[in-house]
Amino acid sequence: MRRRLLMDQFHLSVFVPPGLPASTYRQLRRTLGKPRFQAALQRAVRQVVRCYPTLRKTRFTWSQ
Repeated sequence: MRRRLLMDQFHLSVFVPPGLPASTYRQLRRTLGKPRFQAALQRAVRQVVRCYPTLRKTRFTWSQ
């Protein structure tokens, strides 16, 4: 099996202001955890990566 070299990692952090109603935090958490939202985020990353021919030989993985 070929070994891969980790070139870089990117982390997306989501910040919300303090003091919001608890129901708003629950709604935000629910949205971030939805498969539809996560799939849209993955599609966006793939679309950006495709814009750079030098990245064609790379492999990207998604983790949460």
